Amino acid sequence: MSNWKQNLQKFRYVMDTLLLISFMLVSAPQATGVPLHEWFSLFFIAVSYTQIPAKKLAGIFLN
Repeated sequence: MSNWKQNLQKFRYVMDTLLLISFMLVSAPQATGVPLHEWFSLFFIAVSYTQIPAKKLAGIFLN
């Protein structure tokens, strides 16, 4: 496998892990308190809306 494909897979793995952790924080406001829960929710939405199209675009180039 080429080097750029390996780097892309590593980047996607890290981003998916960060999305999972942020989803868990957003889902449990008791863990962070309401103010941080609100900020984490905004961050989660922003990252999700940029990550999902990026995966679809990367899938076009990997095929």
